Amino acid sequence: IVFDLPYFRILGIDVVAPLPFADRRMLLESVAEIRGWGDPHTNVRLATHVTGSDKRFLFNTIAETGGEGVMLKRLDAPYESRRTKGAGFKVKFTSTVDAIIIDRNTDGKENAELAVVDPAGQLIRIGHCSMIGKPAATVGDVAEIRYLYVGANGRLVQPRLVRVRGDKLASECGVDQLAGTEVKKWVA
Repeated sequence: IVFDLPYFRILGIDVVAPLPFADRRMLLESVAEIRGWGDPHTNVRLATHVTGSDKRFLFNTIAETGGEGVMLKRLDAPYESRRTKGAGFKVKFTSTVDAIIIDRNTDGKENAELAVVDPAGQLIRIGHCSMIGKPAATVGDVAEIRYLYVGANGRLVQPRLVRVRGDKLASECGVDQLAGTEVKKWVA
């Protein structure tokens, strides 16, 4: 899904676009039309772009249909690399879950394997997250995990440890926290 055109080539000349976003978007829409993006047989789509009062409707629609988030940009903003801030930013729709750390440092990585408890008391694996630069956590600890959504394989997508929950028991980390999602019953 393409939403901006920070760089383009025209007549064999590479152009770095110091143009405002509104102009870059207009060029992008022209490229999309020429290339046939949006055709059901192509894997490339042009992101929906709205201004004014339509923003709230689109924001709510994307959130309600399980989208990952939105990009917000000023129409007069020049392109900035993703490392600079100011003219645009991402709004990711995230959720949190309290999960049990059931293993550490698997596959030679500094990570934590995560699980929740089903109604029968069995552990359900829901993925793993990096522990690089995160608070110390050991097997058996409960951690608050922020994530985008639960993937088709029942694993959390882009999980990130927020904090260790010393105030919560492992038995309180129920699968019901992931209500409305498809969590496969993989026993830990």
